[in-house]
Amino acid sequence: MSARSLRQDFLRALGGSAGVYLFGTAMAFLVGVQLARGLGVAGYGLYGSAMAAVSLGSTFASGGLQLHATRDLAAYRARGEHEGAARLVGWSLRHVLMLGAAAALAAGSYVWWGLGGAPGLAAATMAATVVMAVLILVGAILRGADGLVLGQALDAAVRPAVLSALLFAAVLAFGPLQPGMAMALTVAAVLMVLPFGWRTLVQVWRVPNAGAASAAERRSWGKASATMGLTTIINAAEASLPLILVGALTNIEQAGLFRVAMAVAVFANLPATILSFLAPPMASQLHERGDRAGLARLALAGAGATLLPTLGIAGCLWIFGETLLALAFGSDYRAAAPIMSVMVGASVAGSMAGISISLLHAGRQDAVVTRACAVSLAVTCTGLGIAAFDGRAVAIAVAVLIGMTARMLFLTISTRRLIGIDPTILAIFRASAAQ
Repeated sequence: MSARSLRQDFLRALGGSAGVYLFGTAMAFLVGVQLARGLGVAGYGLYGSAMAAVSLGSTFASGGLQLHATRDLAAYRARGEHEGAARLVGWSLRHVLMLGAAAALAAGSYVWWGLGGAPGLAAATMAATVVMAVLILVGAILRGADGLVLGQALDAAVRPAVLSALLFAAVLAFGPLQPGMAMALTVAAVLMVLPFGWRTLVQVWRVPNAGAASAAERRSWGKASATMGLTTIINAAEASLPLILVGALTNIEQAGLFRVAMAVAVFANLPATILSFLAPPMASQLHERGDRAGLARLALAGAGATLLPTLGIAGCLWIFGETLLALAFGSDYRAAAPIMSVMVGASVAGSMAGISISLLHAGRQDAVVTRACAVSLAVTCTGLGIAAFDGRAVAIAVAVLIGMTARMLFLTISTRRLIGIDPTILAIFRASAAQ
């Protein structure tokens, strides 16, 4: 693959996915503003902590299944084995419902006993955990069935847009929001989005004479899903545990401030999120061709496209963040500025690793990526344990920053050692100096 062809493919894919995720991020931010203003600091903290439990529970239920479904469904369809694809879809749906039910019980228990939430909020949290797991799986099945854009957009863009409309209608109809009502609207939004992808799913699923999955197929799918989902679940735990612990160990107002800080800091993580979807297939293709020069060029492009935009966004948030918080969420949320600044720093630290994860996956170093995420989670949890004694949300944000820095160092060192490519911005400077 020539440098020009690689650049064109990279920019074309970057533009398409960026459109979906920019719109989705804007809608998610709008939903955050609506909820923060409608619920108040304490109410938003309660809802945000419950949603963190939903996110972790739904990822536990669907994490491995979604990655496995996308990969193997695409392979089955490429080989024309439509009966195998149908059996895989049916098996995946059954398992996501069973795992989702178990995760829902854990999430509901946390909200009821850990947060002291009302029974209605706990019940809505349980329902949200199950339907979110199903939505994530449906999106993965769509991506494997050639519906790449729709599969990405269902959860990332369409769901927050629908939820925003429902929140607006609810405020007009019923007045001030309550956490239980907000969670019920979240469930309603997912149920309204599911039909967008259900037709394609049914077409893949309902194949004549597909039959039931054999014992060998079930064992193979179960093993693959468990292996592939481990890293996803670890990442979800690292993202959700801080807010879960803020709600359970400090006070609900601190949880509200932390949730708002996360809603703003997510903008700094947008470049890395987009690259995480684009780089893996390109890196795998170049690795299979033995194109080391192409891999190096991709790493250079990924390093610049990840870190430089992140630094630009971070600089704006560090300078104008407090003003943005007050204008968007209300003056009560100015106190979230220090938390937001630390969380933005964590995004910058993570972006310094470039596309190292994609390069390691392409080099069949999946276990190394899992170890990096596990090390990061262990460091973060250690910091969270210490921060719990402090009792402030900003201390928990510092624990997140330290954990992200540990992961970045582990990934970059491993990529240099195992792949032989520097994934950091330093490679760009060295290439410029060499020329």
